[in-house]
Amino acid sequence: MRLKRTQDSTRGSHQGREAIDSQIKMFEQRVARAQAREHAATRAEDIAEGASQTTAADLARQRATEARLRAQIAAEVAEWRREQDAFDNSPDQLELTARLDHQIEAAKQMAKAARRAILAHDEKLLKEVSVLAHRA
Repeated sequence: MRLKRTQDSTRGSHQGREAIDSQIKMFEQRVARAQAREHAATRAEDIAEGASQTTAADLARQRATEARLRAQIAAEVAEWRREQDAFDNSPDQLELTARLDHQIEAAKQMAKAARRAILAHDEKLLKEVSVLAHRA
């Protein structure tokens, strides 16, 4: 009986150890999965941080390039304006402008004179027609 109790106790002890070993394996697997998730999360954070730093550096470079281009364009526009002002106020350009103004004024006077001549001619024709109409 004692032997049977010892056997039962050993068998129970063996089964208990197997149950404990099974639980330990299950906990080890859970720990391994948790560690894998933690490793993946850490890696994702590292990648995100690296991308953020890269993006910030790219953005800073882009802003610096834009500022440089804006300054360059502003300088080129200012230079063009100075050149235009110098050209517009040059003696040759002022003379050309004065000549063109004179030609435009002469053309206007010629147009006015032509209109007056046409009106005078039309009036003369109307008088002649009126005289002919009264004779008839």
